[in-house]
Amino acid sequence: MLILGATIIKVALQALAFEAPRLQAVAIVVGFAAVVLFLVFTTRWVLEVNVQHKTWKHALRILGFHLGISKPFNAIERVFINKLRMKQNAMPVVPGLPSLLPSYSEYLYKAFLKFDDGEKLELLTDNNKEKLLCTLNHYNEVLRVPVVDNTPE
Repeated sequence: MLILGATIIKVALQALAFEAPRLQAVAIVVGFAAVVLFLVFTTRWVLEVNVQHKTWKHALRILGFHLGISKPFNAIERVFINKLRMKQNAMPVVPGLPSLLPSYSEYLYKAFLKFDDGEKLELLTDNNKEKLLCTLNHYNEVLRVPVVDNTPE
């Protein structure tokens, strides 16, 4: 994505060197669109937990910078997993007739951090429980807290 954005910006800058004002306007629009798309595809919300300094923050990561306000905590009590059922019923096109689209339901697994003051933060979400547990095991190498599975099997 970075290479594509850099290529588009390079082409736009080369087009600005020409005398034609119409081509320059197109170059400016394409360059602006490339910058906006680059920012859209590289910006993420992240949760940072610093165990050494005992702080956490929801941060907006833009171009490697993490923008957010850190909040202190005393201790992390545990990580717990909940299971949510996601269900969608298709609405019929004509009222009174059955729908042509199928209804479906699936399960979504969410992992939360629970601090000793009772505050809970969503840590991970996945529809595959094994994948979620694998990622939690990597996180727990740093967090070192008990993982409580609240999902009925």
